[in-house]
Order: sequence, then structure tokens, then C-alpha cells
Amino acid sequence: MVTYLNALAWTVTGTQAYANKAITFMDSWASTIKAHNNTNSPLQSGWVASTWARAAELIRYSNAGWSAASITKFEGMLRNVYLPLVKSGAPNYMGNWDLVMAEAAIFIGVFLDDQTVYDAGMTKFLNRVPAYIYLESDGNLPKTAPGDTTTSTQAGIVTYWQGQSVFNVSDI
Repeated sequence: MVTYLNALAWTVTGTQAYANKAITFMDSWASTIKAHNNTNSPLQSGWVASTWARAAELIRYSNAGWSAASITKFEGMLRNVYLPLVKSGAPNYMGNWDLVMAEAAIFIGVFLDDQTVYDAGMTKFLNRVPAYIYLESDGNLPKTAPGDTTTSTQAGIVTYWQGQSVFNVSDI
């Protein structure tokens, strides 16, 4: 997050020190990190990758002084460390994991200028959102997320919605 905040500060103020700090963080991480390796790594990767990509996009296209070699190394980090963890999503981890990971894939696709990655992230996002927000037009039960095996039954849907078994939103 501090990298993104420095990139924003650079963009707003034009103070080179902010750009330099963002570049230092991005270069350091791109030279260091090789993997995330715990049970929360897909979620952590989603949180971090979306912020990395936003910061990098601001720095890259604002004449901040980020070298082409450093940008290439950073692209490799996003593509090889983060993208493999976020591109498949996590349909069985309620909505937050899946949506965070979809957001990260979208931002990675933008930064990498990779239409395939971007489209896959957008498809994941657009398919997941209807299962995350109940609308009256969904009928008696909320929609389920594609690939989510935990909500394939009425009991699974009720459990997913923390025990809520009535979905009546008339007159809203």
C-alpha cells in the first residue's frame, strides 16, 4: 500500500521523492520475491497485486524515471509470482477471495497490456458479482457462483448467507 500511496503522492504533487520511493519499493520487491507459500497466499496475492499494479501504472506512464529494465523485471514479478495465484479465483471461499483475486487479475492485465489476462479477470468478476449481491430478480434464493461447490444446494446457499433462509426484499 505504501508504494501506491507514494505513486499517488507523486502523481498529485509532482515531488520526485515520492516517485523515487515507489520505484525503490517496486524494484526491491521485483528483485526479491519468488513466491507466496501459505494457505492464505491467493488472498494475500490478490490484495497486494492489485495495489502493485495500480502503483506501477501510475509510475510507468508519468515520466517518473522508472527504467525499462526495471519495468520488465516488475512485469515478470506480476506475471510469474502473482498472476498464477489469482487467475483461477477461489469460488469456494465465499465472495471476498474470488472478487479480490479477480480485481488483481484485471489490474495485472492492464499493467501487462495483456488482453487475455484482462478479459479472464473481467469474466471472473462479472460472473461472481451476481452471486455476491442478492437481487429480488434472483428468485427465492440468491444466485450461486460458477464453480462454487459449497452453494450447489439450498442448504449450502443458506449456510453461505450465514443462516439467512428468507430472501424477501419487496418494496426496497
